[in-house]
Amino acid sequence: MICPRSFGLQICNLIVEFDDYFNDFDKDHCECIKSSVEKREKKLLVTLITEKNDIDEFIVFRVFGNGKPVTAKLRFKR
Repeated sequence: MICPRSFGLQICNLIVEFDDYFNDFDKDHCECIKSSVEKREKKLLVTLITEKNDIDEFIVFRVFGNGKPVTAKLRFKR
């Protein structure tokens, strides 16, 4: 788990919900963003932290279930 006091200035908490249940996930984003992701049923609970004042980055989540992988591409901008 990320401690907000130990790293950054900006915090974003969000929920990414998928249509179906999934078994596993992976994520991809710039090293300037620190993230904590927790899986709950059909959702990913995400906390994003960065030290940058001006940021425009994409965060990609891929979930794996019984079918083909599903991708969510989110834009984190401030």
